[in-house]
Amino acid sequence: MNLTEYNHTPPSAPELEEAILGALMLERDSFDRIENIINDECFYQPINRAVFNAIHLLYDNSQPIDLLTVYEQLKGNETFEKNGSVSYLANLTSRVSSAIHIENHARILREKQIKRSIISACSELQQAAYEEVTDVADVLNDFANTADQLNNITAIGTDTITSIDASKSALLLFESRQEKLRKGEVTGIPTGLTKLDQILGLMQPGQVIIIAARAAMGKTAFALNLLHASASSGYQSAFLSLEMNENELINRLILRNSDVRSDVLKNTIATEKEIININVEAGRIARLPITFIRNSSVTINA
Repeated sequence: MNLTEYNHTPPSAPELEEAILGALMLERDSFDRIENIINDECFYQPINRAVFNAIHLLYDNSQPIDLLTVYEQLKGNETFEKNGSVSYLANLTSRVSSAIHIENHARILREKQIKRSIISACSELQQAAYEEVTDVADVLNDFANTADQLNNITAIGTDTITSIDASKSALLLFESRQEKLRKGEVTGIPTGLTKLDQILGLMQPGQVIIIAARAAMGKTAFALNLLHASASSGYQSAFLSLEMNENELINRLILRNSDVRSDVLKNTIATEKEIININVEAGRIARLPITFIRNSSVTINA
């Protein structure tokens, strides 16, 4: 759906677009400061988007960036030739005297582009919801996908860190862990398996640990073991399964820690002792900080 359909002016800042382009042509190195903040979609005016792409190409090829090189790069560009000329580029460079504010200007442009994306996405969802022939499940699925896209929209470039800052961060983390060890404190999240904890150095914040194996090799049982160990140590823990519901997962946890036959929780009469054991273990699990995620919109494909 077109952003102008409701006669509202889409969020944009033409003056800032021109100021940024002028600053980039005045100070080539200023591109480093905005490369991870904006991209060409942040420029609402087509001619400004064309100029930005020309500057970006020169920068990527380690070429000089000034009024003449940008003009040469734009030769043959249909959008530029229809709407601008070398005098347009000259006007851009006269807008600013330096690139001192280029980062602030770039962030404002990024905010405008995010707003335009939200308006466009919501307009398309609204139109789909009005259609009588549209399946509501499809609309909800589109809504979920759109929400994911909007949540990730702020990421443009690669997040980087210098070796100096990375070294400082690593040393601070090392000192923090050493201090905890001297106090007898745990420096991570236990897995419940002593040997594995020694190999991994416990589970640490920010880690992604992938458990891979053939079918029926015990992946879910192992994952539930990690869940129980972390929750038993007081850590808030969540579990999402695409194969089992929460009742089946709780049953697996009960069987893991109680002297109960595996078929009792399905279709076998329990003994008095097994009934007691099941209730005791269910009570223990209920007190753990565990959340089971039930989300019907999550599938193996998404």
